[in-house]
This record gives sequence, C-alpha cells and structure tokens, in this order.
Amino acid sequence: MSDKGIMEQAADYISETAEAVGDYLGATSAQAEHKAKEEGHKAERKGDTAEAKDSNASITDRVSAAGSAVVDGAKEVKEGGQKKGEEQKAENAKNKVLGN
Repeated sequence: MSDKGIMEQAADYISETAEAVGDYLGATSAQAEHKAKEEGHKAERKGDTAEAKDSNASITDRVSAAGSAVVDGAKEVKEGGQKKGEEQKAENAKNKVLGN
C-alpha cells in the first residue's frame, strides 16, 4: 500500500496525464513541421532534377542543378527521419495517456 493519500495519487495521475498530453501535442506539432519541410525539399529536388535533365540548359546550370538536387534530396531524407522520430514520440505519449 502506498503512503500517499488518495488526493496525492489523483494529483500525480492528473499531472502525469497532462504532461503526456503536452508531449503528444508537441510531438504532433513537430511532426507536421518536419512533414512540411520534407515536402518543400521534395518539390525543390524535383525542380532541380528537371533542370539538370534539360538539354537546352548550359552544362554549368545542369551540373549546378544536379548538385542542388542531391542536397535537397539529403535534406528531404533528414526531415523524413525527424518526422518518423516525432511520430514515435507522439505514439509513446498517446500510449502513456491511454495507459497502454
């Protein structure tokens, strides 16, 4: 049996639940931010790739666009990984709130 009274136990439960809800909301917000950045880098990468394939562009422009496409691809992958991490944080916080 716990030395804590019922009121203390209830206060602890409410505090832990509120913290888990805050963690969940923070993680889902960060997840959305990373998704938006990932999509932005994806769009830039596709534009750069199209420019790199344009036979009417100068070789300098094509090489530069290819380099930019690689950089944007790396940023896209990075943001995707961070988004996955935030998804996991959100799932863990949800499970904590639900008592799973």
